[in-house]
Amino acid sequence: MRVSVCVKVKRVGCQAKIKPLNVPSPLQFMSTSMPSTCRHAERQQGEVAKERNKRQKVCTAAKLDLRQLIPRIMLPENEQALRNCCAQTLDRICDEYEINPGIRVFQTLRDFCGDPDEAGNSMIALFFLGLDIDIKLKQMMMEAESTTMQRKLTGFFMRLRNELIPAFLCEESIEIEKFVRSCHEAYLVA
Repeated sequence: MRVSVCVKVKRVGCQAKIKPLNVPSPLQFMSTSMPSTCRHAERQQGEVAKERNKRQKVCTAAKLDLRQLIPRIMLPENEQALRNCCAQTLDRICDEYEINPGIRVFQTLRDFCGDPDEAGNSMIALFFLGLDIDIKLKQMMMEAESTTMQRKLTGFFMRLRNELIPAFLCEESIEIEKFVRSCHEAYLVA
């Protein structure tokens, strides 16, 4: 599914342009805004356009819009895309680590991803656990983001691996909802 979006960029002292963008959209859009400044406008516009084209190629190749993926998977409207992402993560883990996908654990997890009756927080927890292991998903997410967001993701990935997952696996008192909330909060403050 492709969505055509018109973007109007309003800048003080710079020309405003309206451009239609064709964006792959398997997930719902979030409405976010970020202020921009006009410094070396022509050079800056060229750099932004190159970076945007690079990110769009990566996102199109992955067939999943990976920009701002973590906040969007928290939305209930994106549950089916989250389930698909988790199933693909399981497949990539099997390929990367040469694990037989017919093993009962992976079959159970794959069935879990396909069951619409399973709780959304359990699926989000599976996503975060898989994200820690799935190197290719991390790479695709990093390539889809701007430089600033890449730094944020790097900090989040480190905290996920070094703090959040070990605490969740070692302490039986941590419930899935608390783990998901802790992961989301860690992403927000990264």
